[in-house]
Amino acid sequence: MLSEVEDKTAVGLVVAGYVGLVIHGFVTMGAEQAFLILIIFAIFTLLSVVAGTLAAFVTAAMMQTSFGVFQSAVLRLAGIMVSTTAISVILPYGGLLSLILFFALLSWFFELEGMEIIVFTVVLWGMRYLVLIALAIIIGMFLVAMA
Repeated sequence: MLSEVEDKTAVGLVVAGYVGLVIHGFVTMGAEQAFLILIIFAIFTLLSVVAGTLAAFVTAAMMQTSFGVFQSAVLRLAGIMVSTTAISVILPYGGLLSLILFFALLSWFFELEGMEIIVFTVVLWGMRYLVLIALAIIIGMFLVAMA
C-alpha cells in the first residue's frame, strides 16, 4: 500500500514541478519562452532520469542496497528531480530548501540511510553534470542550425 502512495506522490511532484516551471516561465519571460522552457526542461528531465537511474545502479552496487522495483524507482526519481529543480528555480534561496527536500524524498521513497544518500547524491551530481554538458551541446547545435 505504501508503494502505491509513494508512486502517486511522485506523479504529483512531477505535475506540480512542471506546472510551477511553466507558470514561472510565463510570468518572467512570456508565452513563447515559457513553451521553450518546457521543451528544454522536458529534455533535461529525460536525461536526468536516465542519469539518476544509472546513478541508482552504481550506488546499489557500491552500497549493497536496493532502490526497489525499476518502474517505481524511475517514477520516483523523476518526481524528486522535477520537484526539487522547480523549487530551486522558482523560490528565492530555493536551493537550500531543494536540497533538504531532495534528501528527505530519497529517504522516504527509497528508505535509504545517510551514507547511502550521500553516495547516491555524489554519483548523481557527476551524472547530472554530464547531462548539463550534453544539454548545452544540444541547445548549441539547435541555435547554430537556426542561425
